Amino acid sequence: MRKTLLPLIFSLFVASVFANSVVNIEIEYKNYENDTLLIAYHFGEKILIQDTLIAKSKYKFEYKREEALDPGMYMLVAKPNNTFFQFLVNTEDQEFSIKTDYKEKEATEISGSEENEAFYSYINYLSKQ
Repeated sequence: MRKTLLPLIFSLFVASVFANSVVNIEIEYKNYENDTLLIAYHFGEKILIQDTLIAKSKYKFEYKREEALDPGMYMLVAKPNNTFFQFLVNTEDQEFSIKTDYKEKEATEISGSEENEAFYSYINYLSKQ
């Protein structure tokens, strides 16, 4: 029994080390001088913090996790004045990139998520009306 259990445990360990992240959101936040961003979500009338991101390099953040996010509306919250912008998460598109500007939110670009691309296209359309 021990001979079969040891290889099984080893293979599970190797699989967990090399497992790919289910969630991979790359964020470029130009003109944002702080090194911390918060990811938050709506829960009823409340806004709850999902996670804290620390900059990988100037203006660059990355959110990776092995467990999928629940579908819904999420926010990137900038410190210290808690300004935010929203993005959508569905069950399929949990790997995408966001490029935005702290001083000019209209410049937001999202690639890799058709739902967010349509969402921001609509927001840009409304802002021109």
